[in-house]
Formats: sequence, C-alpha cells, structure tokens
Amino acid sequence: MAQKLLNNKVMRIRLLGYLAYVMGEEVLEVEGIRSVEEAIKRVADMKDTGGIIFSGNGLWEGMLIILNGEVVEDFKKQVHEGDELIITLPTAGG
Repeated sequence: MAQKLLNNKVMRIRLLGYLAYVMGEEVLEVEGIRSVEEAIKRVADMKDTGGIIFSGNGLWEGMLIILNGEVVEDFKKQVHEGDELIITLPTAGG
C-alpha cells in the first residue's frame, strides 16, 4: 500500500533534550511538510531557534535526525503520512 505524501496532512516531530526545552514542548504538529529538510526548517522558524539548529550553511555538527528509526543522511528524503521524525541536538556529558 503506497503511503501518501504529507501535502496538507499533519506530521508529528519529536524534539529531544535541549531543543525540546527551548521550544517548550516535546512534540510538534506541523502541516504541509514534504521532506526532512522542510521539517527541520519549519522547526528552526518556530520561536526563532535557527541559531541552535543551523551553523553557517548547514546543521550544527552532531545534530541527530532520525526518520522511522533510521538516521537520516539525505535531508531531501520525502516524508509520508505516519512517519516519525525525531530531532535532537548534540549532547555532552561530564
């Protein structure tokens, strides 16, 4: 069964760690997302969080983007209804 692209469907994006803290929520619901790249940009536009997501022309090193349990390397990858996208910033310990 073919999955539908998310033209006007609502997609859930889970945020982890500091990004969830800054956004004030762990799950975002957004409409009209067609690719992983669009999802990341939409999150960055919310509450002006682009500075903690992007560095220069790309994502901060160590950003982890997971789509349906697999690490995303191609941000042009299309998303479909029912997909789960997780975005998290690099973590440090001590």
